[in-house]
Amino acid sequence: LTAPSITINTPEAMENVKQTVKIQGSAKDNIGVTSVQITVSETNQTYKLDIASGWKEKNGNSWVEYTAGNFEKKDNIIEFTLYIEIINPESGKNYTIISQAFDDMGNEGKQSKDERSVIVDINPPAVTINEPTKLYKSIAEVNQSYDSLSLNNSADLLYLYNQSVEISGTQKEDSKLDNLVVYIDTETSDVVPENETEINYIVKKEVGNKRNWNFTLEQKDIPQEFQTGKHLFRIITFSYDKAGNVEKKLQGFFVYWNEADTPWITATFGESFKENISFFAKTKIETSKRKLSTDNENFKH
Repeated sequence: LTAPSITINTPEAMENVKQTVKIQGSAKDNIGVTSVQITVSETNQTYKLDIASGWKEKNGNSWVEYTAGNFEKKDNIIEFTLYIEIINPESGKNYTIISQAFDDMGNEGKQSKDERSVIVDINPPAVTINEPTKLYKSIAEVNQSYDSLSLNNSADLLYLYNQSVEISGTQKEDSKLDNLVVYIDTETSDVVPENETEINYIVKKEVGNKRNWNFTLEQKDIPQEFQTGKHLFRIITFSYDKAGNVEKKLQGFFVYWNEADTPWITATFGESFKENISFFAKTKIETSKRKLSTDNENFKH
């Protein structure tokens, strides 16, 4: 009169899963398990493992062969795996999976049944960059103005970054985030590598599972070869959620030019001099009382 028992190893209760759910577990009985039945309550999907004939799917009032599953019998223990594709899932919604073991005597007990909910997440995270604000979205945009950018044009200075650079953004996700990895490299391509291992980065930053995130790209972390002159940096993000969905995205390009922090002033008062100042410092030029002719007054900034 001993009831069979069932143990579900995966998925765990309240685990984030994709549309296709892998169910793995075992059932045992003192004499022998004759069948295992698994149902997704919300979609009314039902599957049965008949030890004599294998997995079947319920179709109306009939049972039809189902090939997305397997099992192995070891003495009085049945180890099984079943893959279920949730019908028309709603991302972020809970779905209840009920698993039950049966023996040939019809014995039932608390241990014969397992009921747990999972969260189906079918959408990858969506990452947005807030800073840097001046980003080229594509190489086509870069090609329109990059070569003509100049330190001597005050309008261009708005598009130049130097020293340490703030990087920030947001992540949107239907359920639980896992990890965000931000890469800075120098590739001049819109194509995002399929795998992280393919990225020849100069800086890599793991942000974690924050929905609002930020970090500072420190000047000391940027290789020496990029400390002088004009350089194009690319931002790529790989964002993962707990269900295993991933977004691989080119966020854009920005121009790094350390010398942009020291624009120059030239003033001619009968003599020439050049003085370097901080672009953001308040600058005041005072002149002594002296007569200046119109011909030799020439002020450039």
